[in-house]
Amino acid sequence: MDRKTFAIVMTLVVAGPGSAWAQDTAAIKKALNRVPPGETISVLDTTGRSHTGRLSSSTDTSITLDGSRNVATDHIARITVKDSTRNGTTIGALIGGGAGVVGAIALGALCANEGGNCAAANVLLIGLGVGAGAGIGWLGDSLTQHEIYRAGGTARRFSPEVRMRVSGLNRSGGLPGFGLSGSMTSGSGLGVEVNADRTLGGSDGLGGGVSLDGRALYAFGRRRIQPFVSGGIGFNQHEEIVTYSVPPSAFVPNGATYSNRQTLEAVAPVFGGGIRLQPARHLVIRPEVSWFLETAPNSANRTAVARVGVSVGAAW
Repeated sequence: MDRKTFAIVMTLVVAGPGSAWAQDTAAIKKALNRVPPGETISVLDTTGRSHTGRLSSSTDTSITLDGSRNVATDHIARITVKDSTRNGTTIGALIGGGAGVVGAIALGALCANEGGNCAAANVLLIGLGVGAGAGIGWLGDSLTQHEIYRAGGTARRFSPEVRMRVSGLNRSGGLPGFGLSGSMTSGSGLGVEVNADRTLGGSDGLGGGVSLDGRALYAFGRRRIQPFVSGGIGFNQHEEIVTYSVPPSAFVPNGATYSNRQTLEAVAPVFGGGIRLQPARHLVIRPEVSWFLETAPNSANRTAVARVGVSVGAAW
């Protein structure tokens, strides 16, 4: 190796790490400019050790926590900040209140058809929506930290979401319902979700019931508009009129037909998909459709019952 070649190699060895470090330093400095002094942050270093404390100061070479603990910037893999619970509580209360209003309108329509008065139930439903949404939003912010910096090659964290849904079910001609969903999705698009729904029955209560399911999901791409698919297993319970036919026999010469009201329960596959929209950092809107494969009464045949809805929620 001649002197010229040796000089070029040594220049690349010395300059390479310094250049990469400068890029990381600039990104860290930009991220910390959004964090006021005294805010609690968590720093994951390149050895896998986590440092949590109140931000005191930062320079091009280190971050100081709690006034005395220093973390070198060239050893930082990720920085996260615990989000304020105020915005999550407010967003959750608004979403919950909106879902409660929609549910109250649907309940009021059913009561009007039956000649009843559901004013007290409507107020209670709206209040429960506001309270539940605020509580879920507060809990989500309390348990979740917002990532403000991640070095290249560092594994992404899972992103949690909580959503409230209004929907329609194509059972007995179409029935309104509402539900709640929670999900965790990684940067790769893979994730899991849990859904709970309450379907309001018709004027006679038929068709109404509850469902609970768990699914794996995959979101395509990393933009603000993401198509997604999901699939899993679920439990469904609803009220139906079940008819039994007795064929002619020596005891029943002309045969007979009997009908009675029953609560039907089933565990079956559920699958679906839709579009995930994220117009703002903490706001998620999901138009979605899912199918639950129900077994018909007195039959081994499965029927795909569709639920079409829109869920709105908070993402962290």
